Amino acid sequence: MTGRTPRRYRLTAIAALAGAALFATSGLALADSETGQLGHYVFKDDQATGGATCVYSGSGPYKLTQIVVKAPSLWWPDTNSGNSKQHGKVGWQPSVQISVPGAYGPWHTLYVAPAQTKTAYEDQPPYSKADRARLATYTLNINGSYKHKPNAYARVEHEALWYKPDSSIMGTVTHDQFNYKWQNTPNAGSTGGCPIHWTL
Repeated sequence: MTGRTPRRYRLTAIAALAGAALFATSGLALADSETGQLGHYVFKDDQATGGATCVYSGSGPYKLTQIVVKAPSLWWPDTNSGNSKQHGKVGWQPSVQISVPGAYGPWHTLYVAPAQTKTAYEDQPPYSKADRARLATYTLNINGSYKHKPNAYARVEHEALWYKPDSSIMGTVTHDQFNYKWQNTPNAGSTGGCPIHWTL
């Protein structure tokens, strides 16, 4: 990536370090944890689009203020081969996790966002966009008390949920976000994690 100012070059270097820290543990970061009965799902988590954006403010030190994260695509499971219009309630609940200073993890949860719930349909054909739940993008705020931890990181952990008719849980999948974009207007780039704060 190229930049227009020395500040941007340094920001790119910080982002690259965050990515290197994450790739060192990529075997764990990419593993989804599944329980119960699930439909198809896709988390928006690739290098091209990121799927989540680390938003920074300031120019002297930079400070992470928000993570804007895209919703996963969730579909209802096919439990009856004679019915192609099955549907039910699904949910998505992201959380913000903070590392200990100086490392990418171990993690503690800063907060868990309220769950969004929508109706998902059995995907015919598989992964049909028309059948997925209409979940909205979340903007997750970062607590200002973390501004004095320059070497800590933040990440997003997703939990997707499928509900039974009585609203009990039928199945869940947990996914740790792996790819991020960063933004400090007018600059932007890609990274493997969200540094909380740093001084140039």
